[in-house]
Amino acid sequence: MVLLANLLLGIFFNLSIWYKLNDLTKFGAMITIMGAVITFLLNWFLIPVFGYIASAWAHVACYGSMVLVSWLLGRKYYRIPYQLNKIGMYVLMAFLIFVAASLAGKIDIFPRMIFNSVLLAGFIIIVILRERKNIINLNS
Repeated sequence: MVLLANLLLGIFFNLSIWYKLNDLTKFGAMITIMGAVITFLLNWFLIPVFGYIASAWAHVACYGSMVLVSWLLGRKYYRIPYQLNKIGMYVLMAFLIFVAASLAGKIDIFPRMIFNSVLLAGFIIIVILRERKNIINLNS
């Protein structure tokens, strides 16, 4: 969960460029305060019930809501045409790989390492083949 929270934080940083470019940093402050309130409240209510794992979930909820709000406001004030279909496809592929790797958790270590390596290599190959044009343009 901590890794997912940090991934969402990275997405938030990328999405937050719109309020900096439009000199609307008040939105950045409001989004950050909203995230802090969510984190505080979820920690306050959930840690006594679920223990420290609730803090990881609170951060996922915090950064996830910050991503959502920043993306929605960014669409209004500084529209960037994100390729949501492509992003969604990569997220779905990563989730399916995660599920497959989790199911392989019941087998011995060496076959599991080979299986997970094949999954990762397959994902990398698919990304390279689908993004070939963009990769070639990076060299120009």
